[in-house]
Amino acid sequence: MSSFTPATSRAALARGAAVAVTGALALGLAAVPQAASAAGSGDRAETVRSAPVPKAEIAVKSGVTKITVSAETVAKLRAKGILLTRLDARGNLGAKVDAEQTIDFGVKSGAVSNVKGKVGGRLAFKTTGMAMVNLRNQRIARLTAFQADLTTGIMRATLDRRTPIELGTFSRPQVNTAVNTKAREVNVQGGLVLGGKAAAQLNKALRTKAFVPGAPLFDANSRITLDEKADPRAIRELGREAAPSKAVQAPQHAGR
Repeated sequence: MSSFTPATSRAALARGAAVAVTGALALGLAAVPQAASAAGSGDRAETVRSAPVPKAEIAVKSGVTKITVSAETVAKLRAKGILLTRLDARGNLGAKVDAEQTIDFGVKSGAVSNVKGKVGGRLAFKTTGMAMVNLRNQRIARLTAFQADLTTGIMRATLDRRTPIELGTFSRPQVNTAVNTKAREVNVQGGLVLGGKAAAQLNKALRTKAFVPGAPLFDANSRITLDEKADPRAIRELGREAAPSKAVQAPQHAGR
């Protein structure tokens, strides 16, 4: 049986105090990560709440572009012996295209965006196309794989299934008139003006001089349905007008 002395009492008290201090420090250190974690989760929640409105492109669900050739264009081409016809998915010639008749190009894929207040993005069309036949020498130019670059206003295609061709340009509409945010639809319409290089390519393929740079080729009316899963905030942003630019005023100097 051990004996109790003042010395042993002081030693025991010292050991007890050390254990208490160590325990308090341990508890304090354990609480720090929890507080930091709570603060971090609060920061993340605040970040989510204040996230900016998405401005990315919105996928296209479906759509159709109706191609119409004016009576004037048909008459000018016919005078040079050029006949316009439809083209099926296998590249076979279909019915001729008369004045004001339409060719439907189904939209295969694409996306739409807001580029400084105007419609941007791209559209790729299904495998239908159109052909141009020179009745004087029986040469044929087949145009397939149509693509519309909505950001640059350029219509592209493939000539005779192997040669890329930039057919021409069209005007890009303002988003506030083209985008129906409630219906999630975009309407783009306008005339295609034949490009200089494209005119040369078509003239060479058909051995003619019928195609003139800058001449109207056809009118296009596109009705596009947007992906129903798109963020509603992104849809609203798509139809938002561009902010007016602020004029920069030159500083005024005293004495003038």
